[in-house]
Amino acid sequence: MPSYPGLPRGLVGVLLYYDGHKALATALRTIMQARSGFHWTVDISSNIPDFLAKFSDELVADGLIEKVLSK
Repeated sequence: MPSYPGLPRGLVGVLLYYDGHKALATALRTIMQARSGFHWTVDISSNIPDFLAKFSDELVADGLIEKVLSK
């Protein structure tokens, strides 16, 4: 509550809820952009993009895209 002076607890709860969803969406976007072919940084080890590609492939195979778009 100190970060949101003058706002009621309910409104702060709603703000934190949507901030959390925005953070998750940003993290997913970053993971998808780190796949092979989308490197924005050159100082990473070669196994990180492979790990992220495997992880993001598993997310897509588990139906993540459909779940996100259905909400």
